[in-house]
Amino acid sequence: MKIKRVIKIMFVPLICIIVIILAYGMKLFSNSVSPSKYVNIDTQSMKSSQIISLDSLIKTPTGIAYDEAEGTFWLCDYGSEDKPCSIYELSKNFCLTGKAIKLTSIMDTDWNLQGITYDSQDDSFWIAVGNKIVEVDKNGKKLNEVVLEQFEKFKSNGIAYDKETDSLWILCYQKLLINCSKNGKVQKSIKCNISDQDHLFCVGSSSLYISAGADYNGDNNFIMEVEIDTNKIKT
Repeated sequence: MKIKRVIKIMFVPLICIIVIILAYGMKLFSNSVSPSKYVNIDTQSMKSSQIISLDSLIKTPTGIAYDEAEGTFWLCDYGSEDKPCSIYELSKNFCLTGKAIKLTSIMDTDWNLQGITYDSQDDSFWIAVGNKIVEVDKNGKKLNEVVLEQFEKFKSNGIAYDKETDSLWILCYQKLLINCSKNGKVQKSIKCNISDQDHLFCVGSSSLYISAGADYNGDNNFIMEVEIDTNKIKT
């Protein structure tokens, strides 16, 4: 009886210790890395040559894409109660052209409009809306919808079209950078867990660029380069 009691007394603290170790390990695994950790002697400092205020034009801008066919920009607007979720065309001088894609008729209630990229193959746009990515044409018609399946829980945030492979790169809110075909087949995943990782841009077939930082009124923001072949991340 005494032996059972001793075992019971020892067993409870042991379980507690195991739980604490597992919880700490999960915390370490899930914690994002500050972009400043990547700063080194080769990191370049960039200063804005021009600051353009969009407050009077766009309610809540979340993503931007360059339209090669028109030579213009398209900007996602998260919207508000009195302004619908939309994508607006801007000239090279960042003035509204009058063209807009209203998304209210095709969007689901669980959409969280974030990144956008121009698909030069289809002359369309892909938008990241959280648990899926959606392709729309310039008239606002939904062309394709891809659920991220096993990666759905990480939520799509940034998105970039790779015209050399006719595929898509998706930057999740945390942990992952994913490359997939237009039908959603995942071809590659890269561990990417940078604090406040946000937008994604594809330049050629060798590198991707990620914006990271949430210092909206200051300079504590970063552009990170991801080498596709080596999976190396650097500033």
